[in-house]
Amino acid sequence: MEKIYNWDENDDLGILINNQIGDYSRIEQIVWNNIFELASKAVQGRPSKRYLEKAEVLIQEIGKVDFTNRLRNWFEFAIGLKNSKIPIHYDFGNENHVYETASYLSRQNILLFKGIIWMAHLLGERLLKEVRDLAIRAYKKIPNQGPASAAIGNACLYVLGSVENMEGLSYLMQIQGSKLNTKTKKVVQNYLKKAADRLGVPVSELEEMSVPEYGLVDGKAEFEFDDYTLELEIHGIGKSKLTWYTPNGNIQKSTPSFVKKDLSFSEKYAQIKQINIQTRKQLTLQRNILDRGYIQNKKWNYAHFEKYFFNHGIVGFLTKRLIWQFHSGSKIANGIDQFGRWIDFNGDPIDWIDSETIVSLWHPVEDTVEHVLKWRNYLMDNEILQPLKQAFREIYVLTDAERKTNSYSNRMAAHILKQKQFSALTRIRNWKYVLKGDFNRRGDGLSKLDIPAYNMKAEFWINELEDDDWVWKYISTDQVRFTNSMNNPIDLQDGKTS
Repeated sequence: MEKIYNWDENDDLGILINNQIGDYSRIEQIVWNNIFELASKAVQGRPSKRYLEKAEVLIQEIGKVDFTNRLRNWFEFAIGLKNSKIPIHYDFGNENHVYETASYLSRQNILLFKGIIWMAHLLGERLLKEVRDLAIRAYKKIPNQGPASAAIGNACLYVLGSVENMEGLSYLMQIQGSKLNTKTKKVVQNYLKKAADRLGVPVSELEEMSVPEYGLVDGKAEFEFDDYTLELEIHGIGKSKLTWYTPNGNIQKSTPSFVKKDLSFSEKYAQIKQINIQTRKQLTLQRNILDRGYIQNKKWNYAHFEKYFFNHGIVGFLTKRLIWQFHSGSKIANGIDQFGRWIDFNGDPIDWIDSETIVSLWHPVEDTVEHVLKWRNYLMDNEILQPLKQAFREIYVLTDAERKTNSYSNRMAAHILKQKQFSALTRIRNWKYVLKGDFNRRGDGLSKLDIPAYNMKAEFWINELEDDDWVWKYISTDQVRFTNSMNNPIDLQDGKTS
């Protein structure tokens, strides 16, 4: 039988697909060949309406169930696929040299696979988890080269961002929380903006609405395996635990043998272990989002807060350990959860909260020293470990030196830092910074953070150190200042522009 499919066999994915299609009947091969021929036209950033219409017809010929199962197999294989090493030969003078580079997929297979991924858009929610994992794999960097395949990653973002499903948007935000370059982050943000417009809500609210719970209630979920129970429970930031219970309620340290022997049980157990991993990731991600709420000046009405924060199976673990400010008309109170009710640091209940009450994170800078100390004592007396620095958060009171300089502070100046570590921290905290070195002497030597909620920018000035490296190993810190939208300095004392 002549070969009518043409995946490049210079990588293992191409070999796998050719071998699998080779076992099909002639009629099935022809349909798959038509699918691959359509996929080979995936040269644009996203599929056209006509492309999807043709794909829909071809998928119907295969059958959605069979097509989904085949794609799941290829996606899972590609997720676990390691980069292949490629020797490069070159002549230097009279000598032949060889160095190795790495490749994820061949150029031909990237194009075909991109077109296949687009077709997953027509399968609804069937492959969203695999698409998310494939995107993360595609954006994983190859040293000195960049992402393994931005084209495949972007195709995955299209599927997650265009499907009208909150799970897809949740996965999209999980990808946003991973290590991405600035360009890819903008692509993710554009998809989130379009989804928010489609639903008629702000992007920030969309993010809150799409956080998965994975079946957890108040930080805990139970899964039945005949008479045995597997419990998943959150224990801390990035920490959760799976515990087996026997029919009489005793803890069993090992996995019951029947779970490993029964295929349906073993698959269910594997899914729960994945839920456990994702729960840990969500805890860290949502903690960071809550922490950023300070500079975003986030506020919610209590009805929204209660549904998506307080009663959420995962986020609730965080919110119930934080201090919140409640504001309704002339009434203002700061409180923390105690067994489902809000109390102040004296233990007195806050009983006037209703659905329209405005809720925001309490910050020690907005309270008295006496009240801050009382909150700290309350947390220590009740052995409450907060998920982020709040009651014990650092507060920087203006010094006499800062009153004199007025528009800037030298408090953080004259420290020697490793530049790459500094750069990594700026990315984590959403600051903008460009590596400096002999290759790049341009620019203002600043690390910047936009704070639109307060109509200002923060600037951390950086100085170069004498360094012969292409990328400077060390930098020294300089002044910190704040500017308004017109880049005019803001006085540290009165908050006005100079």
